[in-house]
Amino acid sequence: MFIRVKESKNSPRKTVQIVASFRKGKSVVQKTIRYVGVASDDQELAMMKQLAETLMVKIENEAKPPLFSPEELNLTQSKAGKDASMVALNADGKAFRVDLRDLVEESRTVEGIHDVYGALFEQMGLGTTFEVRTERSGEIFKEMVLARVASPRSKKGHTLIPCLKELRTKYNVTRAIFVADSGMCNEANLIALQTEGFEYIVGARLKNQSQAIIDQILKPGAYVSISSTEKMQALTHPLGRLIVHHSEDRARKNRFDRRRAVDRLAKKLAKKKTLKASDLLGNYGHKKYLKAIDEGKIELDEDKIQADEKWDGLLGILSNATSLSNVDLLRHYQQLWIIEQAFRIQKHSLAVRPIYHFKKERIQAHIAICFAAFSLMTHLRYRVALQQESMSLDQIREELMTVQASIYFNKTNGLRYALSSHFSDAAKKIYKVLNLSRNLTAKIISN
Repeated sequence: MFIRVKESKNSPRKTVQIVASFRKGKSVVQKTIRYVGVASDDQELAMMKQLAETLMVKIENEAKPPLFSPEELNLTQSKAGKDASMVALNADGKAFRVDLRDLVEESRTVEGIHDVYGALFEQMGLGTTFEVRTERSGEIFKEMVLARVASPRSKKGHTLIPCLKELRTKYNVTRAIFVADSGMCNEANLIALQTEGFEYIVGARLKNQSQAIIDQILKPGAYVSISSTEKMQALTHPLGRLIVHHSEDRARKNRFDRRRAVDRLAKKLAKKKTLKASDLLGNYGHKKYLKAIDEGKIELDEDKIQADEKWDGLLGILSNATSLSNVDLLRHYQQLWIIEQAFRIQKHSLAVRPIYHFKKERIQAHIAICFAAFSLMTHLRYRVALQQESMSLDQIREELMTVQASIYFNKTNGLRYALSSHFSDAAKKIYKVLNLSRNLTAKIISN
């Protein structure tokens, strides 16, 4: 799974998608898992990518079981293989004579990453990085590298609420209002904020609201002027107060962007008698103004163009802050650009990377872990391509993540059994590259 940014020669906008690769016969096909959005500039693109990273972590956590923790690794591999009592239990056939009705599946764990990359870790000499007297440090380093291989994104997911709570406690904040763009506007985040006693002011996606709210948003007579070029209205929303703001400057820009996109489409349609889909669907600005007619022909959709005009100049803001006026909520949200500018300077002008450490030693350790993971992944890809068939880094990781084992607890004798699952032909080829075999026989891992 990876983030794909699609660009168009005729527009500065960029589409951000979450895409996954799947093997179909002998070929590999790509499927869009989630459409994230469209970015008009570098700032929006960075924000879209950040949102996509968060979504990928959520999708993967929902679809895949977690890796062994260090304790579980010792439990399932070291103890079962070295502990005398575990060896004796596994050699005793009586311990495997169980009633299946007594077994309860406790968890599913991933073995492929540890089997393959763990062996490669030792083959490449990374196991000798630490001295013998610091053997445990070497084991921790190995486990962190393998975890990075399995999930090469930041481990800082789902930290919004804990961070806000820590800041509130540390600085004795009696009242905190969280301000963010529409990327944070989902029901789960807002409910979590409200449950923990935080107020929020976040951007709202107006077109995603219920039909009753949309009807009210598009009702011209419902707005009240707050300046010569601005008007607004407040609506009751299940998650708070929905402020809808209309700006003449914003409407002028929306009209300009739409007219430019439509003019480009019209020129292309007039230039060629027959057009391929790729000639027109390069970006979102083109796509939403087109429709297919008979015999595969494509033409402008005037109804969609007119429908889009109704939204010109509108901005939505959702808040649960009851003590602030409508105008105050709007002005607070409009100051968000100051924070965004600060992040942009740090990320681009100062080239500060997203490293979540402060001490020199920890930064060096972070870089060492990432470099070791990169070395393992690229070296394995090279060896797989050399001996079997070419596979991408993501394909190799996806195949190994499907190599799993179930942990069963026997309610009668108190033993825990690990039963390895069967694995795909592609995963078998990866194992073969390193001359690894996988024992599918059940084993006892604890008593």
